[in-house]
Amino acid sequence: PTNCSKSCATWTTKSVAKCTKTVIYVASGQEDKNSILRNSCGSSTYEMFVSALGWEVELESHNGFLGGLPRQGCGQTAPYYATPFLEVIYHVSTRMPSDTPESILNKTRHLGNDEVH
Repeated sequence: PTNCSKSCATWTTKSVAKCTKTVIYVASGQEDKNSILRNSCGSSTYEMFVSALGWEVELESHNGFLGGLPRQGCGQTAPYYATPFLEVIYHVSTRMPSDTPESILNKTRHLGNDEVH
């Protein structure tokens, strides 16, 4: 019993890995950054892919890891996935506003901070 308690205490104090991943939609024929960042939706295949990444969470009320996304101003929702050992938030370019030059700049800042694979 003592060893079990000690193991459980060690297990619960381990840190959870947190990471951000970026998903960008590039339509056929798009080659420049500005046209790519203006995309507000993707193909049905792209949308199915994004919906399979995790649970859709409301940024304003989500209590988990946000990966630097503000609760307001970068879209309303984002895919999120978690296990007891991992939290992942997806920065999806098509979910972020792109209707003004300022929103494109804001989108670039968030997406540009993420590692490209």
